[in-house]
Amino acid sequence: MMFDEQTKKALANMGGSFLKGSDFEGGLELQFKSVEKIKGRYGAESDSYAVEKGILEEGQSFRFHFSSPSGEKTFDTSSMPFVIAMNQVEIGENDWVKIVREGKGDKTRYFAEKIETPKVDADGIPF
Repeated sequence: MMFDEQTKKALANMGGSFLKGSDFEGGLELQFKSVEKIKGRYGAESDSYAVEKGILEEGQSFRFHFSSPSGEKTFDTSSMPFVIAMNQVEIGENDWVKIVREGKGDKTRYFAEKIETPKVDADGIPF
């Protein structure tokens, strides 16, 4: 084991407001805020579908902004399955969406559906 449990927990939480693809396994309900193109360290590569089709430039990715009962969330991705899923659901600013990821690697698929505003308790926890 490379790290002790305390270090693993700290590393798992260091992203704070940033989401990872694995966060969508089993589904995640979020309020959509906006999306923008950014230039970053982990952007699309020159031979990617998104670059070949002119959707992104090399080095660019999409930055999705969401809100949730636990605070603001950000997801940076150049994953076309995610982008396609978000494009296929008709949502606008402040609409709620449930996003589910299935599979890994080249078998990864995302599914998105517009949902009603979730009910939350006094602490902001959905029920």
